[in-house]
Amino acid sequence: MKKNKLKNYISWYTLLIIPILGTFIFNIYPLVNTFTDSFQNMKNIFIGTVNYDIMFQDAEFRQSIINTLYMAVLGVGFNIPIAFVIANMLNSIPKSKNIFKVVFLLPMIMSMVTVAILFKYIFMPDEDGIANYFLSLVGIRPKGFFNDPDMARESFVTMAIWKSVGYNIIMFFAGLQTV
Repeated sequence: MKKNKLKNYISWYTLLIIPILGTFIFNIYPLVNTFTDSFQNMKNIFIGTVNYDIMFQDAEFRQSIINTLYMAVLGVGFNIPIAFVIANMLNSIPKSKNIFKVVFLLPMIMSMVTVAILFKYIFMPDEDGIANYFLSLVGIRPKGFFNDPDMARESFVTMAIWKSVGYNIIMFFAGLQTV
């Protein structure tokens, strides 16, 4: 009995060797190597935290951190409530729920390049853009969604929400079905 149990443990540990080795080779080693390289110059001479000092003093780096936080906060802050509201509405529909589920999942399965091209045409800065066409119908002048620095971040957040909201809708919908 003891020999059979030992054989069972050996087979389990043998199966674990491949993913553990893969994690060390492809994740942990490059992470540690990159971290140690960040304390060196191009000639592999140790220079301490000089690279980090240069990086944190760079205005473009600080702006990229602000943009990333902005995208994360707005993306999650709007994605979850929108998905929950749509899932509740979808849950109250008596028929054709599957059609709506497919429609909401379509953006998620599109490549990001396809979504970017689609939103390029939706948010064109002149009257040729779909959004600006509808704005002109109600008397609002055309907006430069991606061209205007004040509106670009919000336009990208809108695109990201549209692409990813379908997954959360389906998750909330599945949860509402079990209640």
